[in-house]
Amino acid sequence: AYEATVPFLYRTGYRNLGEPHIDKWFKKLIIIWESSGGTADVSYDIDRTQSYTFTNVDTVANQYRWETFFPSEAYGRTIRFQIAKDDDFDFRLKEIVVVYTPQPII
Repeated sequence: AYEATVPFLYRTGYRNLGEPHIDKWFKKLIIIWESSGGTADVSYDIDRTQSYTFTNVDTVANQYRWETFFPSEAYGRTIRFQIAKDDDFDFRLKEIVVVYTPQPII
């Protein structure tokens, strides 16, 4: 007998968070999920110019939710996320929350 894993890969399109013409300082990322173990890689891309990946996010210690701050230079209008997981553990993505500060339109 053998075990086969089915990779979990979820990627959003570019999201303007309901404010398409406003620049934003991205502050905090909160992902709500249910996981029975393993790790996940979480990455983001801002305006097709800035990208970053958080590798090996522990989904045992963060079984129901994971949150982190964006770096101080995370600025733009649109953002896209990707969550990747490749193991035998159950995983259910529930919500992605982005906290940001809108900038005035000049």
